Amino acid sequence: MTRTFKIAGNLAADPEFTTFKGGEGVRARLRVATDRPVAEGKFETDYLDLVVFGTTAEVMREAHTGDRVEASGSVRPTSYE
Repeated sequence: MTRTFKIAGNLAADPEFTTFKGGEGVRARLRVATDRPVAEGKFETDYLDLVVFGTTAEVMREAHTGDRVEASGSVRPTSYE
């Protein structure tokens, strides 16, 4: 099942880039910190790992830790053992 999302937060680390398909494609891995309200005036920080491809990944080459980002897309859950 695919679900859509929208988040806004700050980069918790510089993006990591991978080139593939003989240099024709690029992928950027992002770690985004976003605050979630838990009580009146209190927040907890969630860290989300995102992966973007192509033109969107290229735009992220100018981004650095602390930069504000907004993202929307679909979620594909993975599991680990």
